[in-house]
Amino acid sequence: MALLNVRLYIKSKEKTMDVLYALKNYGVDTKNLFTQLKEKGYFELKLANELIEKLQNELGDAIDLKITDTEIKKSENKNISVESIETTIKTVKEEKILQSPAGTLVLLLFDVFVILSILEIFSKSIDLTNLIKSIIHIDAIVLILEIILKIAVSFIFIKGILDIANTTILGKFLNVNIEEGKKNFSLMMYLVVISYYLLNSNLIVLKYFGLFLLTFIIIAVFFAYEYLGIALRKHKD
Repeated sequence: MALLNVRLYIKSKEKTMDVLYALKNYGVDTKNLFTQLKEKGYFELKLANELIEKLQNELGDAIDLKITDTEIKKSENKNISVESIETTIKTVKEEKILQSPAGTLVLLLFDVFVILSILEIFSKSIDLTNLIKSIIHIDAIVLILEIILKIAVSFIFIKGILDIANTTILGKFLNVNIEEGKKNFSLMMYLVVISYYLLNSNLIVLKYFGLFLLTFIIIAVFFAYEYLGIALRKHKD
């Protein structure tokens, strides 16, 4: 039976165990599955053409398969059309799945910095503080309302950019998309925004909480990255 070298990309982390069980059912050695997914973003294996089609049909949109080596052993049957197999699977067109905590943190911090900078420039240009004071005359309420407005607008910016571009401002420039975990990615950005305004508050308790929140985000990204379900995809320029 002719064997082909195949790269298997798991598009949804929630389906990883389903993929594992399916591969075991087909007699595939999966002992390096998790290691390769973490280091490379894909799992390399050898499969007969019949199993490729069955695997794709069974797992559907949960995986992408790419044939990387179409050479067939000389001692085996060569009456096989690789082109016909490739039309039955979804190929990954020279793209790379990135599992990068540092890259993820840079993307979300950079975008938050840009969004907050734009908001501060805009609020100063329209003199937002005095605008609110013209309606409400209690300084404490004015301060709280101003922060709430800025946070709300920041959330709208973040959600809008991610929904439209499926990536961040920096990600668009670097040609990197958020392949998985967009909700968790946006949540991390929201928390950075909140921590920024807490750190800039006049109350020491809020400053400490803002510092704790920012520290929590950094630790979560670096030490619990695999549980956030965030995957970046680098497109070839």
